[in-house]
Amino acid sequence: MAGVKELKEEAAVVAKNAAYVAVGLGVMGIQRAQVKRNELAKRLGSPSQNLADTLSIARHDLTARAKAADSKLDEVLDRIDTSLEPLEEKLPGEARAALKYAQHQARTTKRQIAEKLLSGTA
Repeated sequence: MAGVKELKEEAAVVAKNAAYVAVGLGVMGIQRAQVKRNELAKRLGSPSQNLADTLSIARHDLTARAKAADSKLDEVLDRIDTSLEPLEEKLPGEARAALKYAQHQARTTKRQIAEKLLSGTA
């Protein structure tokens, strides 16, 4: 049964890494949004610009970047899921359930990050 144990361990490592990638990409997206927010704050210091226009442009830009980050993260998670499919078929029930749980957690984390970015609370 050493093969099953090794498959379980490998699945756990892959699932853990997938979750780290998802969280890491989300953090990077939040950091980009914060940089844009800081750039906006600098631009708002200029009295020659219309505040409403500046805010509208910034809001649009941040929303577009958040959607792009969300889309990229979806692509990464899809690639990870696809690469895990052959391994998943070889796993016993418990390991397969653990892998599914890790995939679910990665998707949930991604969704929470996207909601924060798109709601403007990041």
